[in-house]
Amino acid sequence: MGTELAIYEPLKLPDPRRPALMPSLPAWVDSRIASLQENWQNGKKALTLPAAMVVSGTNREQLLLSHAYELKKFLQYTPIASADAEAETLAIVTKMLFALPGQRASETANEARGEAYLAALEDIPSWAVQEAVRKWYRGEHGPKYDYRWSPCPAELREVAYLEQYPMKSRITMLERVAKAVALVEYRR
Repeated sequence: MGTELAIYEPLKLPDPRRPALMPSLPAWVDSRIASLQENWQNGKKALTLPAAMVVSGTNREQLLLSHAYELKKFLQYTPIASADAEAETLAIVTKMLFALPGQRASETANEARGEAYLAALEDIPSWAVQEAVRKWYRGEHGPKYDYRWSPCPAELREVAYLEQYPMKSRITMLERVAKAVALVEYRR
């Protein structure tokens, strides 16, 4: 069973400094994702793979599910769950507000504005907020926004929320491959 791990290239985690930049999946994972199908087996719907492609035992646990677990940690690093994430998000928003033109306000008004952004972003990972702000500076969120100004809290939440999708999608795909069973082919 120990040699079973040697046949699969390990999955790489994203760089913690830029988790939004997901590394490519190894070919063995991509081929399984492409081959996944829903079929009726034993009276119920099941995710299936050709028998030779099913990932089982140690490989399923140590490669697919542990990688999905590590990716989930990136998604859980939110202001509501971590004081460090809250401080990071506040720093990201503060820099953005200084960089982009907006209304001049008193210190009390700025504090209230920061609280409004934190309320909007409390369940969004700091790295997703950072990526959303980076793309805001570059004008990459589409034509519906006016990039000359800082986004309001709801707009920043909207674009930061979308930054999580590639990681969430990868987790879902890895869990689907791990859950897949061998396709039972009936012969006539």
